[in-house]
Formats: sequence, C-alpha cells, structure tokens
Amino acid sequence: MAQTKSVAELTDRDRRITLLSLSMVLFVSILDISAVNVMLPSIGRDLHATTEQLQWVVDIFMVVLASILMFAGSMGDRFGRRRALIQGLTIFGLGSLLSAIAIGPQMLIAARAVQALGGATMPPVALAIIGNVFLDNAQRARAIGVWGAIQGISLAVGPLIGGVLTDVASWRWVFGINVPIVAITGFLIMRTVPETKAAHARKFDPAGQVLAMVLLVSLSYAIIRVGEHGSNLVSSILFAVAALSLAGFVVVERTVNEPMLELRFFKSMPFTLANLIALFAFASNTGFSFINALFLQNEMGFSPLAAGAFLVPMAICTGALAMVSGRMVAARGARPSLILHAILIGLSGGALLTTASVDNPWIVYLIASILLGSAMGAANAALNNTALSGMPRSQAGVAGATMGVARQTGQAVGVAIFGALYNAGLRSGTSAAQAALPNWWIMVGSAAIILTLAIISGTPWARSSENTVAELIAD
Repeated sequence: MAQTKSVAELTDRDRRITLLSLSMVLFVSILDISAVNVMLPSIGRDLHATTEQLQWVVDIFMVVLASILMFAGSMGDRFGRRRALIQGLTIFGLGSLLSAIAIGPQMLIAARAVQALGGATMPPVALAIIGNVFLDNAQRARAIGVWGAIQGISLAVGPLIGGVLTDVASWRWVFGINVPIVAITGFLIMRTVPETKAAHARKFDPAGQVLAMVLLVSLSYAIIRVGEHGSNLVSSILFAVAALSLAGFVVVERTVNEPMLELRFFKSMPFTLANLIALFAFASNTGFSFINALFLQNEMGFSPLAAGAFLVPMAICTGALAMVSGRMVAARGARPSLILHAILIGLSGGALLTTASVDNPWIVYLIASILLGSAMGAANAALNNTALSGMPRSQAGVAGATMGVARQTGQAVGVAIFGALYNAGLRSGTSAAQAALPNWWIMVGSAAIILTLAIISGTPWARSSENTVAELIAD
C-alpha cells in the first residue's frame, strides 16, 4: 500500500483532498441505500422476484449493517483506519459488481450482503479519520459540516440517479456505477489519507457479534416469512431462535470485559429513550419508503424516474428541518424537536390512512412524504444530543455507534414488518391501498409512543440517571 504523509505533515491542500475522498465514501454508500427502493419494481420484473425477495434485497443490507457496524468501527481503530477503509471499499465494490450482474434474486440478495460487509466499515471509519486529520476545532467543524451536506445531497439525488439510470439503461447500472467511483475513491485515499489508529482499541466480542447477527437475521426472516406464507412451524422456530439469541446476547454482553454493546449505557434513561425513539422513527421512515416505491410504480403507473423525483421534496425537507432542529436543540434542548418529530410522523400516518378512499392517492403520498421527511430532519440532531448527553467523553464514540445500530435495526425491522403486512393484504385479495392501511396505523401508533418517550426524556427523573451512568463507566 502506498506510503502517505503523517497527519502533522499534511498541508491544507492535502486535507482538502482527504475530505473530498472521504466525502465520496459517504456519497457512494448513501447513494446505494437511497436509490434501491426506486429500482425494486424493475428488479422484480427482470428477475421474477417475489415481494418477499424484494424485501430481502433491501433488508439484507440493513441487517448485515446493523449486525457488524460496531465491529467494523473497532476494526479501524485496531488495525488502522486507512487500511480498514480501503478494505471496506474493495468489498463494497465487489458486492456492487456482483449485484450488477446478478442473474436471479438469490444472487442479488447475496451480493447485497457482500455490499453491506464493506459498507459497514465506510462511513464510521471515514468520520473517524476526519476527526483525526482535522486537528483544529474550527477546521474540524467545517469538515463535519461538509460531511453533513454530502449526506443530505446523497439522500436527495440518490432516488433521482436511480430513476434516471433505471429508465434510460437498467437498474443494473445503479449498482455498476459504484465500481468506478469506488476505484477513484480508493486511489485518492491511498495517495492522500494518512494512517491512524486508536491508542487503546476495544477488543473483539465474537460471541456477541454472532448472536447479534443471528438475532437480526432470524427476526427479519420470521417477520417476512409470515407476510408471504402466514404463520407456520418455520416462522415459529425462527421467532424462537430470535428470542434465544436475544437472551444469549444479553448474557454475553453482561459478562465479557469489553462487550460489543455496553449495556451499562442503558441505565441512562435519556440514552435508552433516544435509542427507542430511533428504532420506531427509522422503522416508520424506511417502511414507508419501501411501500411507497412499490405503490407508485406498480399501482399508479409511475416510471422509475418519476418515482425518484417524487422523493426529492422529502429529502429537501429532511435537510431543511435538520438545520432548524440543530438551532432548536442548541437553544431549547432536544425535547421540543423530538415532540415536533412525533407530531409530524403522526400527521403523515394520519394522511396515509385516507389513501384507500381518495381518487388520487399519489397526492396524499406526496404530502405524507414531505411530512415524514420533515419529521426525520427534526429528529437527527435531537436524538444524537439526547443519546450523548451525560456520557463520558471517552465513551462518546461507542455511544454514538450504539445509536447507529438502533437506526439500522429500525430500518431492517421496518422493511420486514411493513412489507409483511402489505404482502399479506395483497395475498388476501384486497387492493394495494387497503393492504397498506395496517402500516399507516403502525405509523400513527409509533408517533404516539415517540411522543410519550420524548416527554419522559426531559423529566428530572430521566436526567438524574445520567449521573449514575457517568459514575458506572468511570468505575
């Protein structure tokens, strides 16, 4: 691997090129996530995939990502972040290539799993490199600001790029375009990004890692299978495996010296409530996006490009509310933003409940998507602030990574539940609009739960638990 300068030897130009290459890492990883829903109907037709298989095209990425996210970050700390990033990019590029040439749904699902193995390393390690390369506080703040802007741009243009490539060429090009981007990004990283490691990296937790993956795979598979085949012996066994894996995971994490998931964090009520809110919020958001893509194209006759353009206002509102929420959190704390988030999700779900009785349901979907995008923008800064509040500075990275796992788990479970209920409704012979109704009730219920949790998170009782955690971790 090419030798690079040390962090101290980097010029301003070197740092700008480093930030460019690391921003490309984020762009390509989020682009693939935000574009895939638009492609699903085309993938279904070309590969003769069932709704269950299309769920797995999305869900396998989320499940693998959630399972190994913390492991991937610690690998960079232990063996070198630059090295881990190059390896992650290589695996992600290989998965993208295999996805582009997939000859059946099973091959595509397996290729997406390979993509996720690489993708789990990319954003957390790239962000850690930014923190170590930009030593000046002002420079670091600007670099992270650019990073956040790239994230918003990726979410906005991903569905558009996916729609254009699917319309003009094929859905395969959405995966194929990753390969040259990864190659260019890897070249820049090898030329400019210095190697950094953590002074004291966390040890691996192989038992916890395996149990976490078994838990998420078996739970997602059980939920998706119920939607496709109804409740039966296989789904019951899968639910039992998930329950046993959860119990085993808790036992392991309570006994090992350096657990993958620090359970003591959950003695902080704000931290626990923030993770629960993230679980419900991201399940609603990703579940809606999955159903939205299928409904607009299969039922309303939208082209992939039109379906992609349909999601742009949602992404714009996410970015706009994120800026407003950041100022609200700074001025008034996290609770007002989280309450606003709950109200907007409830309004979005309530609007979607009317889709079965209106002549132009796509208009309702558009309004609901704008409300939901605004809700997600209102939540991000508030969730991060609530989760990290009261945590020792030395544990902020682990606490933030735990929040990332909650988000990814919510996305995986959301696609599984929403897709299962939608599929079960279609199998029963109801219209697509009627089949989606249970999901919109889940959104309304999730909003009520989030509202309750948001109110509790700011109480003196919840805040008092932060000191307990700080003392425990210090010990």
